Amino acid sequence: MTEILDGNVNAFDRLRPPGSPLTLPDAQQLVVDTIERMERATRGHIAVADALLRIAADRVGNDRPIRILEVASGSGWLLRNLWTRAAHHRIGIELTGSDLNPNLVASMQRRFTTADIPLEVRVANACSMTDGADGKYHIAIINFTLHHLPERDAPAALRELDRVSGGGMILVDATRRRLALAAVPTMATLLAPRGGHRFARHDAIATVRRAYTTPELKQLVDDAGLGHRYQVGPLPTRHPERLIAQAVWPTRQK
Repeated sequence: MTEILDGNVNAFDRLRPPGSPLTLPDAQQLVVDTIERMERATRGHIAVADALLRIAADRVGNDRPIRILEVASGSGWLLRNLWTRAAHHRIGIELTGSDLNPNLVASMQRRFTTADIPLEVRVANACSMTDGADGKYHIAIINFTLHHLPERDAPAALRELDRVSGGGMILVDATRRRLALAAVPTMATLLAPRGGHRFARHDAIATVRRAYTTPELKQLVDDAGLGHRYQVGPLPTRHPERLIAQAVWPTRQK
């Protein structure tokens, strides 16, 4: 099963109601809107941002502002949340967003400029960031994207994130478990915008099924040669987001 956000035309044609004028980009936007609604309804976006900032602050200490890179940034929603929550906690940060899609990068730059949020953007492949020097960032994040990557590419992406952050990689992704498979599609169906219910449910199911279990994620980190530098487990927060999301983060401070 593949996801609408991955641009699978066959899945889109199968799910589109007969006679509907919706295009694939329309369906992808409906899925994105559903994700944002879910994050707002559960305040999961705050839980994720606060957990990442806490990890970053513990690692960096008094070396501020904290230089943060997010790869596969997409619309930049996590970066916006990080900026807002950092201001709330009075933490200085410098943000860089990257994506393989140049159209997304250009769109992200326009939105952040309009919102008057300083952001450096670039087109970059998470598996090969040739313009990123070793240790250029304090923290390098990949958020709810790992399950989109072909399994053969995942170790290279983890090694690159580790390299450009000098050991400050943070990964957040869905967890493949029964609770997530029951909860996430149900929530997506309830909160999807009009016309987006079938697409949202399909993507939610596909996301959980394609995600790693925690033991599988630990093995992936080990296979990338990084097991001694990182811990793997539920998202480190008391928020219920930890029941459907897992994380990889540094085992020690910089």
